[in-house]
Amino acid sequence: MKLKLLFLSILIASASFEARSELISKIEFVGCQRVDPETISSYLLLKEGCEYDQDLVNEALKTLNSTGFFEEVKIDKNGSVLCVRIKEYPIINRISFEGNSKISDKDIKNAVKLNPREILSPPKIKEIQQGLLDAYRRMGMYNVRIDPKIIRLANNKVNLVFEIKENAQAKIKKIIFVGNSRFSSNELRDVIFTKEDKWFRFFVTDDKYDAERVQEDKSALIRFYHEHGYANAKICEPVAELSSDKKYFTLTFTIDEGKIYRVRDVKITSHIKQLPEKDLWSGLYTKKGNIYNSTYAEIDCGLITKTASLKGIPSVNVEPDIKKIEDNDKQVPKKVKKNNEGLVDIVFNVYEGSKIYISKIIIKGNTRTREHIIRREIPIQEGDSYNKALVNMAENNIRGLGFFRNVSVDMEQDPNSPDKAILNINVEETSTGEAMISGSFSTGEGVGVDLTYNERNFLGTGKGLTVFLGSGRVRSGKSFKINNETGAEEKVRRKEKFRFLNSVHVTLSDPHFLDKDIEGTVSVFRFQGARDAFSIKEIGGALGASYELSSLFSQGWEYGASNRKFDDVSDQASPAIKQQVMRKEGNKFSKTRAGKHDISSIKHNFNFHKYFIQNDSNFSASLVTTFAGLGGNARHIGNEIFLNYVIKVQRRSSLKFSFSTGLLSKIGNKKPHIIDCYSKGMDSFRGFDDCGVGPFYETTSMVLEKDVLGKPSPTSYKLLDYAGATRYWKGTVQLNFPLGAPPELQLEGFIFSDFGWLGQPPENGKKYFKTYKLNSPEAVAGRKARLITTDSLKKAFHVDSMKEIENEELNFSTIDSQVFRHRIIDRRSIRMSLGGGVQFLTPFGPIVLTYAVPIKKTKTDVSFRFLISFATRM
Repeated sequence: MKLKLLFLSILIASASFEARSELISKIEFVGCQRVDPETISSYLLLKEGCEYDQDLVNEALKTLNSTGFFEEVKIDKNGSVLCVRIKEYPIINRISFEGNSKISDKDIKNAVKLNPREILSPPKIKEIQQGLLDAYRRMGMYNVRIDPKIIRLANNKVNLVFEIKENAQAKIKKIIFVGNSRFSSNELRDVIFTKEDKWFRFFVTDDKYDAERVQEDKSALIRFYHEHGYANAKICEPVAELSSDKKYFTLTFTIDEGKIYRVRDVKITSHIKQLPEKDLWSGLYTKKGNIYNSTYAEIDCGLITKTASLKGIPSVNVEPDIKKIEDNDKQVPKKVKKNNEGLVDIVFNVYEGSKIYISKIIIKGNTRTREHIIRREIPIQEGDSYNKALVNMAENNIRGLGFFRNVSVDMEQDPNSPDKAILNINVEETSTGEAMISGSFSTGEGVGVDLTYNERNFLGTGKGLTVFLGSGRVRSGKSFKINNETGAEEKVRRKEKFRFLNSVHVTLSDPHFLDKDIEGTVSVFRFQGARDAFSIKEIGGALGASYELSSLFSQGWEYGASNRKFDDVSDQASPAIKQQVMRKEGNKFSKTRAGKHDISSIKHNFNFHKYFIQNDSNFSASLVTTFAGLGGNARHIGNEIFLNYVIKVQRRSSLKFSFSTGLLSKIGNKKPHIIDCYSKGMDSFRGFDDCGVGPFYETTSMVLEKDVLGKPSPTSYKLLDYAGATRYWKGTVQLNFPLGAPPELQLEGFIFSDFGWLGQPPENGKKYFKTYKLNSPEAVAGRKARLITTDSLKKAFHVDSMKEIENEELNFSTIDSQVFRHRIIDRRSIRMSLGGGVQFLTPFGPIVLTYAVPIKKTKTDVSFRFLISFATRM
């Protein structure tokens, strides 16, 4: 038995040895379509003529599977032939996405970087899924489900479909600040860009979680603390906790405020022999004794660089050295230690600029904006030495254009020269067009609607295009009915007539006209409007140019020309109105032919503006001069002065003082036209109607009728037409303050007082009208009407004695029973109003509610107390 077992073992061992030692005569490849057999063979450790080895076969299987080219690999042995059977991964024929609404297909493909004709494999699918999830998470959407579907086609091709289920975007439920003692959580929430989810934020996305925006919030908080003297303030990495249902985040900022620092000493140390320190102090914001402000230090570096450039040193580097004084320093006052404050010394070190030169400036990402528009904002040119301050200025200038979402500037060494650098400017285009629908409503004037389209970067040329379309209606003029028994006046409307308004205004502006620092404008317009007693149609255009004289002063010029036509003149209008807006035919005015008025004028404005960074206030002043007389039939010169001062009382409260005055003078014997005169009311003098304050033309008409007994019964109407003012002054004091709502609503209250005076109309109405002196009532009665008697005139004009109206001028109608009395009412007394209101930003745009009460006015002024205005942007 033992002998048999030994013999059997020998046979098995011999067979195994023969199998291992058998040579491979041939290697066959089955299933190859795209991959060449030679490529597969390169991964095999077995070759034809070699001995078969199972360990080498297993190693070859692992290697082929790891290539990612094959879905399945098998290696079989048939006698001395080695057969390699493969199944290649399919090729992607088409990629599509279903269910995505928050991200476009184009943005998804850019995010996952997947293209047709690529090989599809399970790792690739997982990579795509993860890329899609990351793209959604950057938008704050953490509850997204992505299911890949593979549709197999002929020739080992597939269509790849990603079914996406977008659930609600994760919102910020609460923002928590830990460690803040100097500033409240509400103040810090105003600083950051991310906001808490509220019912009124359904049109914005800043309440959605965005990791990149949270990092910007961290930087904003650090900057805020450093600007307010907390030089050691630190913000820990923000923590965002996602709720279990993946719908909400709780965002926590942990703050180490440290102590507040004051500036003990400020010095400038120049390391350039030809640039003494005494020449560099002009205009610095950092002052001894003030709270340390990191932004002021940055601004001062730029000011020193600019001053050095004006002194003939084009390239300097300013490095601020901020040294904190230790508490144990004997020079620290006890009061400072007691208040837990710190002290800093600031030294601005001025060094000669780097010897590195800019060999090339490369601009990337401007798919729409033309390159020269960006290059003209760069104060440093190719071939200039590198200047950090000028590079920072270039970045700020480009960002200030408002054409780009993101702007970044970096420098890299020129590979061709060690002393040269390449400046890379990367921009990301953003939308520069804006449409705005604005409207107004008032109980007196009805509804007005305006449509404005503004394009800041027209066709990528850096030019601005504004198209304005407006429409509305205005009620006809005011009148008073006089009770001839008591003399009391009852205010009524003249014919209750509405006139429709519309206007079109197109303006093209170039902020760098002829590549100079000059803003050029060209505009055309068509306007159809109305006054109380007539309608006006005007068409014209203007050419303008403005430029800065210095950092504080600017100047502008404008030439304009227009043609005006007047129509729909009321029969009861004052003669002074008629003679300006109606065409004369003989001794009468035509009712069928409209009057015309051409104006050609040049306007000059001189402006001053200064911002006081220390108390966050600004002051502006303007002088505007208009000269009409370069053609047309208008001859006048006008001068206006505007003064404004706004100071912040608290973080979100401000106090405004404004004053303006104007003087319109005739040239030769040509008096200013009523349209060119000053008019105030509505929003320009709150509490009064449009053209409701100032001088008026008063026309009192007496209509003689017979009563039931056949006796004369006079009835009088007093009609008021706004005469326009050639002199005025006006002041305003207004306080704006928050009402406790979230800052993004911009819910503010305001109280104000408007006060001023308007007077001296341009025309008295004597010209062109045949008038009669009241030397005696009998003479008048004998000329025109038997019914006109002394008693009827006294009753009509409500006078006790005829001497009161003797030598006044009367105009008689063609009807014997009607007499008009014309006069100018120009009460040169101060008017004043008090009021308040609310302005807030709704999802549909800003709304302003204003209520004002005139507390000092004249008898003829017309009040207007309540005004609503709104606007919305798209």
